Parts: sequence; structure tokens; C-alpha cells
Amino acid sequence: MGRIFRQSQYRLPTLFLLKYDAAGNLEYDGRYKFTYDAWNRLVKVEHAYRDALQTEGYSVGSILATMAYDGLGRRTVKAISNSADLDCTYHYYYDGQSIIEIRNGSDFWVQEFTWGLQYIDELCQIRVRDIPDESETEISTYVVLQDANFNVLGLIETTLAAFNITPLVERYEYTPYGQRTVYRSAGSNDPWVHSPTLLSRRMDKNAASFGTMPWGINPIGHQGLFHDEEFGTRGGLIYNRARMLHPTLGRFMQRDPLEYFDNMNVYQYVSSRPTRYYDPYGKSFWDTYNKAMAYVLCAVRVKREENNKVTAPANYPGGADKYNHCRVACEVDKQCGGLTSWAAGVANEIIDNSTTGFSWEDLAANKNGRKIASAGGDCTEGCKDPCKKGRKMSAGEKELIQKAIGRAMDRAF
Repeated sequence: MGRIFRQSQYRLPTLFLLKYDAAGNLEYDGRYKFTYDAWNRLVKVEHAYRDALQTEGYSVGSILATMAYDGLGRRTVKAISNSADLDCTYHYYYDGQSIIEIRNGSDFWVQEFTWGLQYIDELCQIRVRDIPDESETEISTYVVLQDANFNVLGLIETTLAAFNITPLVERYEYTPYGQRTVYRSAGSNDPWVHSPTLLSRRMDKNAASFGTMPWGINPIGHQGLFHDEEFGTRGGLIYNRARMLHPTLGRFMQRDPLEYFDNMNVYQYVSSRPTRYYDPYGKSFWDTYNKAMAYVLCAVRVKREENNKVTAPANYPGGADKYNHCRVACEVDKQCGGLTSWAAGVANEIIDNSTTGFSWEDLAANKNGRKIASAGGDCTEGCKDPCKKGRKMSAGEKELIQKAIGRAMDRAF
């Protein structure tokens, strides 16, 4: 039996009330004032506060950062000021939507990133310039460790690899919405790096001449996204391309550019399930489930367009239904991929099982269609020949399908 709860009348103290601008962008979060351009992109961050006597509005302090973007919406400049040792101007260079190099205000590169091919935010390696001079003699290279959600878990330094020394120099832990805690080694007696801190390690080699560098060795963290550590604590804000993610609030700072594309809450981050989903572009959450859904929709569309579109040949073995199975499976394979065709065929039989019963003959006809597609044949004509190889399902194929059905049922129920 359902329960009805009275909505709480508790209100946050005025000091901590959030404020939004007319476009729906987060303007004040209790610590900073945020300013946006006409495209709702964050362009300025200022210190701000609200005392107990202020029931409306807030007071603005010094400028913390300004930002600029290119015509593709990519952030190209971030200038940090009034932040002591963190003051620096950064220029970002991209390959597509992936940052591959960061330069400082003197046009010396300070960080380089190497990305994998599996996912846009699959970070493989970071090179850091320890001293910003023309010699390029002080460069450190780190191999990146990521988990299944592409969170960066740690960095292994490769500088001493020739001596079989590859120390873990930093490791990271995250809250579900991206607040990051950095762990650094406290010394030789701490090889597993258990000393917590808030910022990634700043380079201080030859500190007498150059001081401590304002950039850390790794700004990439939660789900492979870029952390602006200068803004607040525990990872600051997260640059999520189209929008900024506020990990403390667990939501985006701007409305979804796609509006209600995947959710009725235009600020919600990955449907409030950050341990399952990820959002590389700040527009709509996706993961293996979303990508699978795209293939499912493709298969549904093709079946709707092609189902019983062509009349089966007279006296076709198994009747028109088997010919239709072959031809639709062939078209799905061509337009959506072989794995999609296979999975859609099995799913169709699971659905039909409650009415017409599970049919191995239908799956054999599907297999015939996939073979025709993989050979580059014409689906309509190729399926007219019922004698092509692949009409039968092997015992191994049946066992594989039965196991797949079992796993699907376990997950569903």
C-alpha cells in the first residue's frame, strides 16, 4: 500500500539559497557569482557572499577567473587571478572535442594529453612540463589508470621506467557526482599513496628559480572530464563541454541545450544515476544502455519499414513468414549491424514465445539473412533461395542463445 508524506516546510538559510539568472543559469551558489555569455557559456567567476542581513541579492568580491570560447563552443582560454600561487592564463588546443595541449600565457606548453580510441574521454597518458622554459629538459610522463566509468584512478610515472621503477604518484577518489579527493605519497614509507589533499600536485622542481607551478600534474578526473580545481574544494567545478557540472550540488549549472530530450529536469546530471551513466558532452546522458537503445531503435525502424514489404516466392519452404524473417534480418544487418540483427531476432522470438512459441526455424532464417548481408548480397533476391548454407542452427549456437536469454531474464526480473 502506498504512503503519502507531508512535504517538508524546511527552507535553507538565506545565506545558502541559490540564485539563477533570467536564462536559467546558476548565478550564485553561496560562494561565487557566475556570469554567462549569450550562448549560456560560463565566462566569469567572482568571489561573492551574502551576510545574515541580506534577504535578497549578495555582495560581489574580486574576479577569480575569466574564460573564452571558439566558434565550436570549445573553451579556449581560462585566466585565473587573485588566487595566489594558482594565478595563470591557460590556452587550450583540441583535436575535435578532446584537449590535447595546454599552453600558459608565455606560450610554453605545460601539459599534453593522449586519448584512446574506445571513448572520447579515455585518457591514456599525460606529459607535464615541470619548468616552463625553452630547454624542455624537465618533462614528466604519466600513464593513466581509469575504471569502467572512465574515472581517473591514478597516475604512474614512467620517467624511471628504464630502472624498473614506476611509482604511483597520485591516486583519486570521487563522490558519485564528481567531488574529487587527491591522494599523494607522504614519503618512501607510503608507496600506496594514502595522504589526502585537495589539489593535484603542483610541480616545484627548481623552485628557487621558478617557484611552484600553478598547474597540477592532472586536471582530468571524474568520468574523464576536466576539473577546474581553482573553484572551490574537492575538484572545484567540472568542465563538461556544453555545460559546467557543479559536483557539490550534483547538478548542471545551465539548462540542457537540448531541453527535455532525455529528462524532464533540465539540470539533472545523468538521470541522477552517475555510477551507471555518463555524459561526455553535457547534453544527454548515455552509456552502454543508451548505445544499445540506439541499435534497438534502428532495428525497430527497419523492421517496421521492411516487414512483409515483399511477397514471398510461391511454395517457399516454411511459408512467407520464414522468407520475411530472412529478408528483414538481412536488412537490419546491413543498416544496423550484424550483432543488432542477431540480438533483435532473439528478442523477437522471446516476445513471440508467449503467443506463437519460440521458433528455432525463425532464427535459422535470420541467420541465413545475415549471411547474405555479410556477403554483400541483395536481401530480396538472396532470401528467395532457401537452399543457401546457414539454414540450420548448430548446437553451440542454440546453447549461446539460451544462455543469453537466461541472462536477459535474470536482469529483467
